[in-house]
Amino acid sequence: MNAIDITPIASSTRADPTGSRRFAGALAGALLLTAFAAPAATEVEKLVGYAYDRSDNRLLYTEQHRFERVDGRLLRHQVDYVAADGALLATKNLDYQANPYAPEFRLEDQRDQYVEGAAYTAQGYRLFRERDAKLRDKLLQKRDERVADAGFDQYVRDHLQELLSGEQHSFHMAIAGHLTELRFRVTLLDRDPLFGVPAARFRVEPASLLRWIADPIDITYATETGRLLRYVGVTNIQNDEGKRYDARIDFPTNGNPAEAATGAP
Repeated sequence: MNAIDITPIASSTRADPTGSRRFAGALAGALLLTAFAAPAATEVEKLVGYAYDRSDNRLLYTEQHRFERVDGRLLRHQVDYVAADGALLATKNLDYQANPYAPEFRLEDQRDQYVEGAAYTAQGYRLFRERDAKLRDKLLQKRDERVADAGFDQYVRDHLQELLSGEQHSFHMAIAGHLTELRFRVTLLDRDPLFGVPAARFRVEPASLLRWIADPIDITYATETGRLLRYVGVTNIQNDEGKRYDARIDFPTNGNPAEAATGAP
């Protein structure tokens, strides 16, 4: 703590001992409040997702998530992508301190050193990707309604009640792997229990004619807790041929992979 100067101020009038006592008492109170202020509560949550091939229900890999929250606010998020044989496929680190919906992040494929991510600069939001030691990037101008990568999960959680009422939301999605930004929309599809809890399924698709050629993504959330239960669509992990997996990723409520494996492909 920095030193505090409490040297009395010179005065041409008679010193006021009562005022000095009041000042000293206020200072002591402030110091006591600082000394005994409760530290920020840090909470760590771990979650495992099981990614299955949509064509044959074969386990492709697992996503091992670690969320760090301080006083309930998500600050950092780490993900290890692990193949069915235990080999590490990729890692991802996200930082939400600048923006809860468009975090800074960096994904690194451990097999071929492919990298993609995003970072804030003084000029805006910079997307980047690197393959075969060739770095490419694109600067996006500042925008209030931007969503990127796993920040979409936080966006859905924060707007879940509106979405459950049937309200359609649209936003700009920054896609680092393609160095672009597109407008997407999310719409309620249906409500059916999943993994034994009340749930709702939503569709995410381009808010333009691109939706006629781009496959949608379906996501299912627990309606009572706002927890992600299932993701169905193209993922950010590539297969050995360099193509992104088309998978169903299940996040069972009890963490039991057997529960996830029973889901329809």
